[in-house]
Amino acid sequence: MGDSPAPIVIIPARFASKRFPGKPLHMIGTRPLIEWTWMAARATGWPVWIATDDGEIAAVAEQFGARVIMTGSCQNGTERCAQAMNGIDNGAEIILNWQGDSPLCLPAHAEALIRALE
Repeated sequence: MGDSPAPIVIIPARFASKRFPGKPLHMIGTRPLIEWTWMAARATGWPVWIATDDGEIAAVAEQFGARVIMTGSCQNGTERCAQAMNGIDNGAEIILNWQGDSPLCLPAHAEALIRALE
């Protein structure tokens, strides 16, 4: 994708959802939701980070091999991604916010979006 660094993907994940507390850790088959989402995002070949303020989510994510960045309290996923960007220094010009409850998002859709932005 040109001479610039690859886009990076940040998956915001919080435990304290009002509608579904603990949703990222909810098991779907043999894996937690956040792992399925991380696997879908990794299929792009871009660096993927999980951004969370929850130690349990961080521990589970690190167990399955994810890069994790801790954030403070945030109002939404976009704010969490913005906080995470401050701790990730790879020179990327494009940051993709891949919602933590979107394991069925296709890498081809993300790639098309990035091409359109470029």
